[in-house]
Amino acid sequence: MTLGTLALGMLPLVKLHEAEELDPGQPVMDAELMSHLLKYGRWADAAYNSIALPALAAELNIPLANVIYLEQKPEQTAHLPTYYVAIEHDIKRINLVVRGTQAMRDIVSDL
Repeated sequence: MTLGTLALGMLPLVKLHEAEELDPGQPVMDAELMSHLLKYGRWADAAYNSIALPALAAELNIPLANVIYLEQKPEQTAHLPTYYVAIEHDIKRINLVVRGTQAMRDIVSDL
């Protein structure tokens, strides 16, 4: 997990606590929320790894059949980020995960 994926994964936690009054330094005790942040932080991190479908499914800890699509373009291709679609049948969720900025060439896509 990179610092970027961890920071983006923490955004929901920050927004949740903006509405609450917490004492500085008070620990977050919501285990379910932390579990989700860690899980989807790993999912975001997986978009940055150049891997094949079976390895992606293994990294996500889901069956291969649940990875519906994986799009990876050669590194020199601008405007086409890596992304994948994966299904979590048990919670009835379809996830579209798009890789963000990984290198200088990706800045063109970001603009």
